[in-house]
Amino acid sequence: MPGTGLDLSLEVRNTGIDGIRGATATVSGPDGVGVVTRATRFGLLAPGETGLSLSDVRIVLDPDLANGRRLRFLLNPSVPGIGPLDVTEFWLTAEAPVLTCLATSDGGDDIFDPGEETDLILTLQNGGPIAAGAIQAQLETLQPTVITILDSAGSFTEIQPGSTGSNPAAPFVIRVGDSVAVGTVIPMRLSLVHAGGPGGAVSFNLVVGLTDFSTPTGPDAYGYYCYDNTDIDYPEQVPTYDWVECSPAYGGAGTLLDEICNNYLSQVVQLPFSFAYYGIAYDSMRVSDNGWIAFDTQYWYDVRNWRMPGKWGSACQVAPFWDNLDPGIPGSDGIYAWHDAGNHRFIIEWSRLQNWEENANNFQTFELLLCDPAYYSTPTGDGEILFQYHQIVNDDTLRMYSTVGIENHTEEIGLLCSYANMYAPGAAPLSSNLVLKFTTDPPVYAPPTIEQPLASQPGERRRPVVQLLGGNLSSGNCRIRFNSGTYDLRELAIYDVCGRRVTDLLHGRTGAADTRTVIWDGRDGRGRRVPSGLYWVRLRSGGEECNARLLMMR
Repeated sequence: MPGTGLDLSLEVRNTGIDGIRGATATVSGPDGVGVVTRATRFGLLAPGETGLSLSDVRIVLDPDLANGRRLRFLLNPSVPGIGPLDVTEFWLTAEAPVLTCLATSDGGDDIFDPGEETDLILTLQNGGPIAAGAIQAQLETLQPTVITILDSAGSFTEIQPGSTGSNPAAPFVIRVGDSVAVGTVIPMRLSLVHAGGPGGAVSFNLVVGLTDFSTPTGPDAYGYYCYDNTDIDYPEQVPTYDWVECSPAYGGAGTLLDEICNNYLSQVVQLPFSFAYYGIAYDSMRVSDNGWIAFDTQYWYDVRNWRMPGKWGSACQVAPFWDNLDPGIPGSDGIYAWHDAGNHRFIIEWSRLQNWEENANNFQTFELLLCDPAYYSTPTGDGEILFQYHQIVNDDTLRMYSTVGIENHTEEIGLLCSYANMYAPGAAPLSSNLVLKFTTDPPVYAPPTIEQPLASQPGERRRPVVQLLGGNLSSGNCRIRFNSGTYDLRELAIYDVCGRRVTDLLHGRTGAADTRTVIWDGRDGRGRRVPSGLYWVRLRSGGEECNARLLMMR
């Protein structure tokens, strides 16, 4: 567990043909681990025999060590009369709580209006393998000109793995500025200290007022659209968030792009398939540490991010998170490439990178996926591009935040999703578990609730279906009718516009389900009333999924 000490008893094997007596060894560890007691020794080891160390090696893990990180240790053995032997290695995997912000509340309508002074109650979810002990939290704002924190201290009780916790007994207090526009996204940060050792931070967005992110962005002049995973009224185009880990330090199979260094050197990477982009086929691309790639492989570099399309920076640029990231900051991981041949995708992951600006201290993890046009067809033959965000906060308040978008080789046509913390119509705010898909496939508005009947002929292969009885507007209890079709039911849940699950309507019960009706009382998994706004009922059955849109009005 991060923030704690650990005594290691080492087991070794004598692979030689002679016995060994009195062998010693020293241990060294990776960044994030302090080796307090490095030296140990062993007793008599016959040829082929294994034995435990006679004394423990003590290590101390940094409090902010990430869950799942693989830790490489080196063992330097030495034998009396022989001297040093070959260095060997062993690995440990860090286990830590993984906290994310599931919901924000003011204890009332849960809408943070301009000029409002109110409590701020956060619901945190622990997706890690171990419990988060009693937590002391400190709230920070990355935009002090638009929001004031009147009480920054809060606390949470222990949160077990898979569970949630909130702070109604010790809420934060905030005041939104009078002139802040509705729809403004305010990046916030929660610094945490857990009882038992671990520390860390949780970043989240506070959205001012009531907005709707449920439509696609675009098209641009060429015909590219951008869909995100809140656009569920477009079932043929909406993407599904499915993180693909590439960093070997976290279990991935990617290759480190080791020619990249901070700002000055990017790396040209050969593509495993021909990729069409704005009507032109490319077989290579340039990858930058600053959160972008470019199909124009000429070296034209700009540290700062700009609006897209535009003449600053490389041409033919694709930017999941264009900002001044620095892979040399301690605690950073790196940039990795991986050809997912089985799924016909090529992936670049920017893993645990921090902004160079001192005020932006969050580690960002995101990735770009290029889909082989030979397997993922579009009307124009251009390849589809996905951006996925594993851990992200748009926190560069000094230098126009980040840029998210695409542009062509002339730098005159492109599709901009976000720049300077301003979002295009229909674009969901940057947040963890968000996925964006750029494609020339035009939108088809097809809410599943009005097009799929529940009835079917006996023996007919049936797809799952969900319907709202009485329309899609609710002021309280909402009756939901559903059928899992010819598959076993896997999920029936309510999601908000940012793709976060609000509550489970099945309460853990799955399996076969004929036509049934359930009632949602307009409350989340903690029993709190949800605010007015757009929600989705999501039904998953086998490999099928369907959704129904619900507008909650208080």
